[in-house]
Amino acid sequence: MHTKFNACIIVMYNDAVLKLQQHSLKMKGRFSMPIEGKQKALALAAHIGYLFFGVGYIVIPLVIYLCFDGKDEFVAQHAKQALMAQAIFGVISAVVLALTFLVVGVLLWPALFILGAIWFCCSIYACFKVINGQEYHYPLL
Repeated sequence: MHTKFNACIIVMYNDAVLKLQQHSLKMKGRFSMPIEGKQKALALAAHIGYLFFGVGYIVIPLVIYLCFDGKDEFVAQHAKQALMAQAIFGVISAVVLALTFLVVGVLLWPALFILGAIWFCCSIYACFKVINGQEYHYPLL
């Protein structure tokens, strides 16, 4: 009787420890499940969607995020970060373009160029993080 009770306690303890370890890994920014190639490819597509110009700029990360929001935490998190960064850069670019018609925007072109270079470097760095199966947050997001 005591052996069955002890075995049951040990199984419950091991299960609790495993859940706690998975939770602590998740809280450290790591994902509890191993990241597969398909997940990495989708996250990469979200980060480099701007290479597809026009439609791909916002639509690719948006579609990926909407499709994987409750299903895959790794892909959804990367798609959300890429979507926010690309949307913010798109709005800033649109404002500078509108101000260009007032001639004031021409003065902002160097700042927009620098911001674009920083955004491009961050997206490339995000791709390296995806390849390594790690999460990434764009600066100031």
